[in-house]
Amino acid sequence: MEGNYLNYQFSIFGDFSDITPNDSKNVIELLKLYEDMNFIPSIFQEIPLGGLPSKLTNRIMLSNSDGWSMNIGNVRIDLSISKNEKSKFKDMNIDEILVEVKEIFKRFLNLYNKKCNRIAFNTLFLFELQQSQQIDDKHAEKGNLIQFYNENKIEEWNEKYISQVEEQSLDNEIINIGTLLNKSSGEILLGNKGITFENNIVLQFDINTTPRISTHRFDDVKVNMFFDIAKSYKNILETHIQGIIDNE
Repeated sequence: MEGNYLNYQFSIFGDFSDITPNDSKNVIELLKLYEDMNFIPSIFQEIPLGGLPSKLTNRIMLSNSDGWSMNIGNVRIDLSISKNEKSKFKDMNIDEILVEVKEIFKRFLNLYNKKCNRIAFNTLFLFELQQSQQIDDKHAEKGNLIQFYNENKIEEWNEKYISQVEEQSLDNEIINIGTLLNKSSGEILLGNKGITFENNIVLQFDINTTPRISTHRFDDVKVNMFFDIAKSYKNILETHIQGIIDNE
């Protein structure tokens, strides 16, 4: 696929409400835990799940010069990295990135003796214009349920697909495999920088364990297993999408 991965986000869900900036011990522990990664602490405000804006709570955020941003919310932790030409991860190589992701979550879960009840992996990819046009042409060829849009050119469109698979290698967990293809124009914000695009295809993968099971059953080993599994599905989907482009 010709284009660039602009962002990866790795999320774990559980009870992290006790890891608050109101106790300076937590910030000191985290800085020591990731001393070799040179994280800088800051605070973000989070609306509790089902809560009101007036119930904002202060939460810990860690970031570093490699582009990592780690938001430690009450019930989820989002670890994300965006494309940055000055970062050691400027090529957005998923294998290299996963090495660090696994280490970050392993240290955290072991330090606080935590388990998770859900895990998610999200990606953002922007196709270059030529392949965007090829995908757009394929989309037009297949036709639409609403006849009006077969007779009038579609300027913007999006298609979302979700399948569920039972993953035997992860204790038969049900995993949602989601793909979103979106033709549009606009701007994508990456930190303080914006990327403007016009008539490009944006591709997003959303791969996650089912939210219907709430038991805290994922330790650091299973979290790492999940991200390897998610990467495998990402690779499969990329191959299938490339096949659409190649079969002109």
